[in-house]
Amino acid sequence: PPLLRRRDLARESTVESASFLTGYVLGLPTCAFMPTAVRPLDLIASSSEEMSKLLGPQPRLIDRMLIWLMAPVVAEQTAYGGIIISRPGLALEMLQAARRREASLGIDVQQGGWTREEDEARVRWAFTEAKKLLSSYGGVREALTEQMTIGSSVGGSVQLVENRLKSRWGAI
Repeated sequence: PPLLRRRDLARESTVESASFLTGYVLGLPTCAFMPTAVRPLDLIASSSEEMSKLLGPQPRLIDRMLIWLMAPVVAEQTAYGGIIISRPGLALEMLQAARRREASLGIDVQQGGWTREEDEARVRWAFTEAKKLLSSYGGVREALTEQMTIGSSVGGSVQLVENRLKSRWGAI
């Protein structure tokens, strides 16, 4: 009989904590643990008008989303030396989907001076930025990974991140 692959909760938690923390720190309006290429765009489209009223225009939203989508890849590659769970192609897929839906989404995909021809370079840039961000918040992500491994709730995850960031930012 074929071998069943066992779930690796520590690895899953590493990937999910990177996604959660990055989305939180970047101030994204939605940050699911395991995103798809189109789901973030759907959530932005549904909340875009309301968000704009409350927060004003979202600066470089696509770039922040690309960093968020690359963070799990960075975390898994760094921790395990390879990719099994995270999806490296997701950022480019999302960027291409955003370009197709740019007018209906009401966001500027070109913001930051990027052209369509630079999409792959933009994703590599996002990978580098995600690496810097996760390095900067390494202790918070590690604590979050531990919490997620033992089954912490979303609320518990938010509380941990807020407490860690409050003490970190309060020292500045």
